[in-house]
Amino acid sequence: MRISVVVPAKNEEKAIGTVLREIRSVLGKEAEIIVVDGLSTDRTIENAKQADAETTAVQQEGVGKGMAVRTGIKHATGDAVAFIDSDLTYDPHDIPKVLQPILNGEADVVLGSRLAGKIEKDAFALTNWIGNHIYSFLISLRCGMRLTDPLTGLRAYKKEALTNIDLTSSGFEIETELNIKCSKQGFRIVEVPISYRKRLGKTKLRVFRDGWRILRKILWT
Repeated sequence: MRISVVVPAKNEEKAIGTVLREIRSVLGKEAEIIVVDGLSTDRTIENAKQADAETTAVQQEGVGKGMAVRTGIKHATGDAVAFIDSDLTYDPHDIPKVLQPILNGEADVVLGSRLAGKIEKDAFALTNWIGNHIYSFLISLRCGMRLTDPLTGLRAYKKEALTNIDLTSSGFEIETELNIKCSKQGFRIVEVPISYRKRLGKTKLRVFRDGWRILRKILWT
């Protein structure tokens, strides 16, 4: 089974090289790695190409993480597609964990759960921690199953699951839309425990603005 890894990135020049080198070391030369650039104004793309010459760099369509994810889906050619953030909060060595249930034929969608795994001290701001638990409860209701961390940035899909749903999100609500629409389509969703670390650099998440967009997506997807 061919593997694609989509890495949304915007102004992540400090972390992107390490992320790509670790992905390549874990998955080998046959894996397709796609960096989706969100109009970076620093050396994100230059550092990405220096770190791994085989990585494909594409410019995202539109603005926001949701558009980066949707752009990555269009370019991914793998039978299974994993997504990981580019800020080193997620460990690339956990990618095989989220791919394994798909490779084993046990799942169509796999979410890497930070809440079920190991979280580094101070990796979660208090507001994010509270919001994550609230949204996890609401998304679980919409999906009809218990999900501990549906907003995770480390996840994997059978390509079929991604090509059979119509995505409209442009921002951080993309994960919510994917969860709900995949569950409505009857795709098998499972979680596996992963680790989570403190972010390198400033977060692009805006708690109240993006929180409201996530809530709207929960209510009206």
